[in-house]
Amino acid sequence: MMQKLFSSIKKQCIKTYEYDTNATKSFVLVAWVMTTIFALIAISGRPSGATFIHLSLDYVVAFILNLFLFVIVTFLLAFILSLLRIPIARIALSSILYVGIGFGVLLYVVDAGTIFSIIIGVFSSILATVLSFFVHKIRAYKYGKKIILCSAIGLTIISIALFMSNQSNVDDPLTGPYDVQFFTYGSGKDPYRKDFGNEVTEHTETVDASSFITNWSAKRTKFWDFDQHEFPINGRVFMPEGDGPFPVILTVHGNHSMEKFSTGGYDYLGEIIASHGFIFISVDEDFINYSNITGQPNDNYLLRTWILLQHIVQLKEMNQKEDSLFYQKVNLQEIALSGHSRGGQAAAMGADYERFIEDPALLSALRDVEIKAVAAISPTDKSIEHTKPKLENVSYFIMHGAQDADVYNFRGDHQFYRTALTDANQIKATLYIEHANHVQFNNDWGRYDLAMPKGLFLNQMNLLSKKEQQQIAATYLTAFYKDVFQQSTELATLIENEQVRKELLPDTTMAHKYETGQYQSLLTYNKHQEILGQFSNATKKEVIRPKNRSGGIHPQDALHITWEEEATYSIPISLKRKNIDRNSLILTVANYKPKAKIDMEVVLSNENNTLVQETHTLSPVIEIDQTPFGLLDTYYRDGKYDTNWEPIFETIHVPLTDISAETLKDTTLTLQFSGTNGEILLEEIGIE
Repeated sequence: MMQKLFSSIKKQCIKTYEYDTNATKSFVLVAWVMTTIFALIAISGRPSGATFIHLSLDYVVAFILNLFLFVIVTFLLAFILSLLRIPIARIALSSILYVGIGFGVLLYVVDAGTIFSIIIGVFSSILATVLSFFVHKIRAYKYGKKIILCSAIGLTIISIALFMSNQSNVDDPLTGPYDVQFFTYGSGKDPYRKDFGNEVTEHTETVDASSFITNWSAKRTKFWDFDQHEFPINGRVFMPEGDGPFPVILTVHGNHSMEKFSTGGYDYLGEIIASHGFIFISVDEDFINYSNITGQPNDNYLLRTWILLQHIVQLKEMNQKEDSLFYQKVNLQEIALSGHSRGGQAAAMGADYERFIEDPALLSALRDVEIKAVAAISPTDKSIEHTKPKLENVSYFIMHGAQDADVYNFRGDHQFYRTALTDANQIKATLYIEHANHVQFNNDWGRYDLAMPKGLFLNQMNLLSKKEQQQIAATYLTAFYKDVFQQSTELATLIENEQVRKELLPDTTMAHKYETGQYQSLLTYNKHQEILGQFSNATKKEVIRPKNRSGGIHPQDALHITWEEEATYSIPISLKRKNIDRNSLILTVANYKPKAKIDMEVVLSNENNTLVQETHTLSPVIEIDQTPFGLLDTYYRDGKYDTNWEPIFETIHVPLTDISAETLKDTTLTLQFSGTNGEILLEEIGIE
């Protein structure tokens, strides 16, 4: 009985190949090469370790696993087709089906969206079919096989090289007057990074986080050779030459893969910022980042903040040690905390540490230091135990890329509204950058915001180069720190003077908000109250609460005005002059109509004269497509957000410096909007 069964199966297996011809080899070759490349790309986003050996083993495992699955699945599919007695080249068809199944399943596993995964799976099978016929034609030539082999190897190498390419350099013109020295501090025991291992410049003591960190796996301990009882305090330092003391900038990375180190990715900032008279430190928190193998520690946001603050405590100690390179170089009354992604939120939480930290020893050690500024790059804004940071008496700056596929809403903008300035010299500002993404602000994070293979389908066509994006970051952050600590006006000049931006920065749309501690709000809007002022030719005038791309609400209501050709809005307003050097009328406004060019004429008048008359063109609505596939973008984002744009508010500054205080007491502000079928949001009117 069993012998007959095996004999029947053997005959059926032989029949599996009965319709396959010489052309089948081309189909098998193309299918195997395509899936091998895709498997190697996919594994590059999920490393099992940090060393070259680990990475090499990852690629070997991916190669072997795909080869094994390719043989097994292709044969099983062909066997099923033979049982169904379908008269077709079964091995050829099965290999093509394997391509679609492989691509689709891998994308589905990494949350690329069910529909998107199916569509790409079908498309990859069609592409494999077309390429197979093409390869079959080439094989007919004398050197066809060698051409195909060399092309396959070359394509694989080029594909991997493109995804591993990282380096960039910011232009020298940004360099300041100080020479800069680089060194590191740390435990001296790091198993992977020599700058924190046996080549560390200054040794620091470890800190114990076991009182609140309980989720620390044995695999993570094995990887780093320490656990939560002895976290290292590691930093990469860029220090200006000179006596000091200097303001200190502590910058912390975000939650990238633990095995792909992040701390060195801000060296380009350190080299530039330190040359302007600041101690720049890139804080190492790689050991608490997410890992595909070990997950991540509990209370991750709080832990990032706690470690960041421990660096301040360490700086206090080194600042008093005569044998330290920090000796009397650190101005502990002039500290800025900065961060990227989750690190950006950690910086804000660090400046508001009393709201989050319950460590008595740490709180005591921080009493005699002063955190004066927070800068965030594409930060998260997650509630921690139903609480978010509120900054008081601290300057704040955020920059965010419109093409960010990781932090895909302008979340850090909310912190702008939770920042209260009390000193005239303090500032808060936002910068929203067209064609900038998330990862290119870190020089070691590559070019793709999402891990492979999902990141493979991100739209790269209009993206700024890494050099351009980092040029913007270095320029704005340096200007911010100089305005805060050196009382310059470089950031204000960058924001208010378009010509200066054109000379220094790449040609891309940048929307700004900017306020100083002198700012005084004169008029806001509330959808539960009557709208002040008179309208002419407006087709709609209502107060709404704007929403971001995924439906989250804006921190403040805004007046929504629409029109067909033009509209006018007039408000009687008293502009009380203050005894300050700079005086401007400030309008916080957003273009609310995609693809519309909107001009806003600002007229300030009293009963006798026109005092100010200026026309400003609002920044265009910045629309983004996460993929280059048009309608497929909807399926790719898989419900993360509904629209491909969100309202981005900017401040329009109208100078009042040549107008006497008496003249400004009773005035009328008239805003005339023009542009076909236009829409705007007016959030606030103020003066500074």
